[in-house]
Amino acid sequence: MDQPTALLIATTGLVVATAVLAWFTWGLWQETKAARQPQVVAFIDFVTHNYGELRFVNAGSGAALNLDITYRGEGGEQRHLNEPVMVAGDGLSYKLLSVLESEASEGESLDNVLKVFPAMLVSGTYEDVRGHSYEISQRLEIGSLHEEAKRGRRLSAFRGPLLPFYQLVSDIRDELRKVARK
Repeated sequence: MDQPTALLIATTGLVVATAVLAWFTWGLWQETKAARQPQVVAFIDFVTHNYGELRFVNAGSGAALNLDITYRGEGGEQRHLNEPVMVAGDGLSYKLLSVLESEASEGESLDNVLKVFPAMLVSGTYEDVRGHSYEISQRLEIGSLHEEAKRGRRLSAFRGPLLPFYQLVSDIRDELRKVARK
């Protein structure tokens, strides 16, 4: 083989190897970028038919910064959640009846409140560590979940990739609370 042909084959091989390496690097960059993204979700968790919680959880793998979230019972008064940071896996919980208490008469049962406010509306914004903005906009159907909870099932309005993990952690938390009470 003459020298120009060998040089052409070596150059072509180098170009192909560089292209493959660039393609793998781009894929790795995309995965790393996705791995740092926060994902704040809101959901309702009924432990029993007369006790439920509104929860906000960062189900992503990156920190959520500057959370500015508004939530209210459908047709009710707005409330605000402002948090400077929520790390991955972290969350906040609010007793459902206290969230809706401004719309309810004092001492009113959750059953009666949910007849008036069958859904919870959540909206807001947050950022990732690079300053990219994200939005949250959810309508949580709590009335139908409450009816199911009355039938003795523990329910959550959270649907996502971490649901099995979240349920396991919630069950462990509940068992630890039972042990602590004894």
